[in-house]
Amino acid sequence: MIMYTSGATGLPKGVVTTFRNIMANTGTMVLELRLVHEDITVLAMPLFHNGGLWPTMAHVHRGGTIILMPKFDVEGMLKKIAEERVTFVNLVPTMLLRIVTHPSFSKYSIDSLRLIMYAGAPIPLQQLKKAMEAIGAHRFYTSLGCTEASGNLLSFPAADHALEGPLASKLGSVGKDAMGVEIRIVDEGGDEVPPGVAGEIVGRGDNIAPGYWKLPEETAEVFRDGWLHTGDVGYRDDDGYVFIVDRKKDMIITGGENVASREVEEVLHLHPAVREAAVFGVPDEEWGEAVKAVVTLNTGSASAVSEAELIEFCKARLAGYKKPRSIDFMDDLPKNAAGKIDKAALKRSYREKHGKERAGAAR
Repeated sequence: MIMYTSGATGLPKGVVTTFRNIMANTGTMVLELRLVHEDITVLAMPLFHNGGLWPTMAHVHRGGTIILMPKFDVEGMLKKIAEERVTFVNLVPTMLLRIVTHPSFSKYSIDSLRLIMYAGAPIPLQQLKKAMEAIGAHRFYTSLGCTEASGNLLSFPAADHALEGPLASKLGSVGKDAMGVEIRIVDEGGDEVPPGVAGEIVGRGDNIAPGYWKLPEETAEVFRDGWLHTGDVGYRDDDGYVFIVDRKKDMIITGGENVASREVEEVLHLHPAVREAAVFGVPDEEWGEAVKAVVTLNTGSASAVSEAELIEFCKARLAGYKKPRSIDFMDDLPKNAAGKIDKAALKRSYREKHGKERAGAAR
């Protein structure tokens, strides 16, 4: 099979996926999620994306039931969960946010759900806590995965999701090595780094694809000596839990200092008026790159917060060089077909707008 990456940070690439890759990941997910033939899933993720394919494969393999939705619809999904006594759903964080904030959320019974998987994109910690408070902490499951791994690399199970107690500090982790997968965190030279030190997450196992379709240079860069180089920067804590810092491509270098876009996004999400946030680097003559944020606001918050107020809010919680230099407001952030925030589209839009402005100034 050739499955294309989502293209959230660049052009989609065709991943050559073997039968062994697919079955290795399918077996891992059946065991990790403890799927049984009585399980029922309602699926709104597209089947051309791994977020739609692996739940389909896992439920078919175990003999479970799959209810396909033509597209994601909050009320339609809530209705299906209640009527069909659905036990498992796989959602990107945007979908989860829309469900728990929907006016009809309390109208439907979702007691049948034993597992809600949220994955495919980073989730702000505040949003995760709100969802856990609304639905129940130990119904949630997350992982780190990618198309190149046919799905899963790391698993953070429902039992480890806690709002208080010793495990509460692990919230926000993507967990530990999934069954059948070996994970290392390495420096630029490929050497493993100690706990607490950030590096690139690499993995190997039978689920790892052999490479990209007709892209030999990209294959040589990403698939090295049997290890998949994910492009995700993270660290292990002393207990072996892995935490994501950022995508390597999303790291911003401003004035010689590294800024993780995800850290700035987490702070913006702490503001009660902010619904969604995306942070990325833009060219700057003085600093090389400047921190740029684009946000959407909660209903009724349009006049409640200004750009200057949000920047000050970040300044009080971040080192000065990490705060956004500018913030734009949008009604909705662009999403790709898998429901992820499309930073590549935001960057293109910024380049097109400011390229025209510079051209106009030159004339």
